[in-house]
Amino acid sequence: MKPEKIYRFKALLLLFLILFPASLWGGAGLRGFLPFFFQSHRLYVNRLCYPSESLQAAIGGEKLLSTAEENYLVFELPLMVPPGSGITLSGYGPSFTLPLHADDLILGFVFFPDTCVTGKPVKIILSPTIPLSELAVTIDEKPAPLHWGKNNQRILYLLYPVLFSRSKSHVTVKAVSRDNQTVTQSFDISVRPGPYEKEEISLGAVFTGNDGLGDIRSYLLSYENKKVSRLLRKENPFSRRGYHDFELPLKGRVTSPFGRIRSYNGGRYAVYHKGLDIGGNPAGTAVFAPEKGDVLCAEDFYARGMTVVLDHGLGVKSLFYHMDSLAVKPGDRVKKGDLLGCVGTTGFSTGPHLHWEVRVNNIPADPVSFLQSKDSVRLSGFLLRYGEGLLY
Repeated sequence: MKPEKIYRFKALLLLFLILFPASLWGGAGLRGFLPFFFQSHRLYVNRLCYPSESLQAAIGGEKLLSTAEENYLVFELPLMVPPGSGITLSGYGPSFTLPLHADDLILGFVFFPDTCVTGKPVKIILSPTIPLSELAVTIDEKPAPLHWGKNNQRILYLLYPVLFSRSKSHVTVKAVSRDNQTVTQSFDISVRPGPYEKEEISLGAVFTGNDGLGDIRSYLLSYENKKVSRLLRKENPFSRRGYHDFELPLKGRVTSPFGRIRSYNGGRYAVYHKGLDIGGNPAGTAVFAPEKGDVLCAEDFYARGMTVVLDHGLGVKSLFYHMDSLAVKPGDRVKKGDLLGCVGTTGFSTGPHLHWEVRVNNIPADPVSFLQSKDSVRLSGFLLRYGEGLLY
């Protein structure tokens, strides 16, 4: 054996002979011999190995709170960290990083973005590593819907409306264990507006109210808006199934993308386009389900025209307006690619097209965000240059 290896072996043996009896005397068992270990979502550092009171631990530059406990310095771990994170120990000798395992944390590895773009949803998966009596997320002090996923996961869609007025959003995650231990973690997310342009829309007598319907018009609009609003708030008991990988409901030409700030008939730019308009097809062109779902509505409305509303689970719903005919009815369960109806120009429409809208917990989201990669690539050039794009 080489001299340096013999010296290293003797040093380790000496360390063992010193620490092992001390650990047994201290009642810590074999763990008292270890320089550090994880237990109950805390990091325990052996003060026999690291006697300095200035020892610090940090994850991603954020220092961890510590307390002294007998022969250990105990660092409280956060609820969750981004994948690939580790704990950096410094303040006593050379600094080094300890790898983390998902089970060391109550919620494991979770990716929350530093920045969100309005109208673009981000799917967050929370995977508790211990049984919890409560798990809650608040966004800007409002409860965020959590949906059950596979293997006890909770699914959250992080989404900010196109006209969101602030540049920062405050998120708090709270977990309560079965023994009523509560741990919270709070952070800010930057929110920036998407690259949405302005658009002027001219509609005729139907939109302005000069269609001879008088007071009936306001009743029709009120009935329609209340019903659609109620359907969008409706919870789906079958929501566990939603793992969304949409396909285009039809091929065609994008005549108006999601998010454009609109002025109707010369009015203020006070609303935005909540869906994606696909034109270039004659009336009667087939429209297909982009993903499996339950049919919540199939009805001829005054403003939206012939409409289908699908519930895809996890708070995600899609809507299809201005159709010429309907091939489904409320209560139907459709698969991806099933016929929903045909393109038309019913309701407040200036010509044959499909208005395709996706809502996440009733917040309009860019439908492109849910498309399979091949369809997203087809749309990406259009969305960057804001011209007329072909969907083929």
